[in-house]
Amino acid sequence: MPAGTRKVYVKLPDPPPPPTSFWRCGIRFTHVWRAVEVSEEEFETLMAEGMLKASRTRPPDFEAGEGDGGDGGEETLRVRIGRGGPDSLSRCGFAFTRRWREVTVNEAEEACIRQEAALEVKER
Repeated sequence: MPAGTRKVYVKLPDPPPPPTSFWRCGIRFTHVWRAVEVSEEEFETLMAEGMLKASRTRPPDFEAGEGDGGDGGEETLRVRIGRGGPDSLSRCGFAFTRRWREVTVNEAEEACIRQEAALEVKER
């Protein structure tokens, strides 16, 4: 985990609002809990957002394999936009910049990311 970040758990609240997903702080939110690594400032921004839930502790209804290193066939990658690419890019359900970002992906998301020529990918 990069220095200055922590793992938190995030999802849209129940009952679900109209959108099935949306973005905040470069993170895609859905109606399923997922573990993400954020700075304290990003966590405070997420906590202030009225359309989602965020928790410092693992929620009781969190299912392993949804982004927590469980057995759901997911992998953590380090990804950034490479030289000559745009300053920011949204692909495969994630937002990327020129700074390295760790993302937990399933097989389809990993294939999508690896096909994007503008992105550099490292195994975690």
